[in-house]
Amino acid sequence: MIRIILFGLLLIGCSNISLGADNYKTSDTLFVWASNGLHLRSKPNTNSTILTTLKFGQNVAILEKTDFKFNVSCNSEPWIDNTNNKIDPLILYGNWVKVSVDSNLVGYVIDQYLLAIEPNGNKNEWVLKPINADTISTLKDLPDGSHSDLVIKKTYTHEITGIETTGENWGGTVYRFPGFTIEEVLVFFFFSKQEPTKYSIETNNKDEIIFTDHSCIEITIRHIGDDTTVDILGGC
Repeated sequence: MIRIILFGLLLIGCSNISLGADNYKTSDTLFVWASNGLHLRSKPNTNSTILTTLKFGQNVAILEKTDFKFNVSCNSEPWIDNTNNKIDPLILYGNWVKVSVDSNLVGYVIDQYLLAIEPNGNKNEWVLKPINADTISTLKDLPDGSHSDLVIKKTYTHEITGIETTGENWGGTVYRFPGFTIEEVLVFFFFSKQEPTKYSIETNNKDEIIFTDHSCIEITIRHIGDDTTVDILGGC
């Protein structure tokens, strides 16, 4: 199962592919998604002075992306997939970035846990609020003899969409995150809707990661073109 770990002297949380949180530019305002906060340091390394600890949800202004690397290893227990191959843990590859806080405090943090979406004050709470919802269908027979009872498409901020489908003994939602990297979706999704310690990594490929709770839920995250999708399927 995915563990939340203490790495170096930064309190951060997460879940072997090369994931990079570089979908931002100078002057952007981003928000802290580290569950326990991020240390703002005087220099881009863990040996420098801690100026303050940025809280979950606090915003920062991007001043400069440095060339100093910092990688976060999100270890999981060993897991064997259906082809008897060992699944490696995810590693989030990132950089130290120079930021401004409240327009008067400047320092460095790692960029893996900086996202454009503003979180709610409560951790692990779904922050996206639908701005539009359309019923696509109310009843549809499926090839296996079951039927889909309801299909609804919802549109959220940041042009994110979700198609919710419910059936007789199952339900699922496919979310589309336009322009998001897999890493950004991993950080956002597991800290706002799902409890990461419930899941193991079943598949870990370059553009596809599958999580399972070994019971009723499977979550597939795919990067297609410039977008990332999250497919949640549950049924017991």
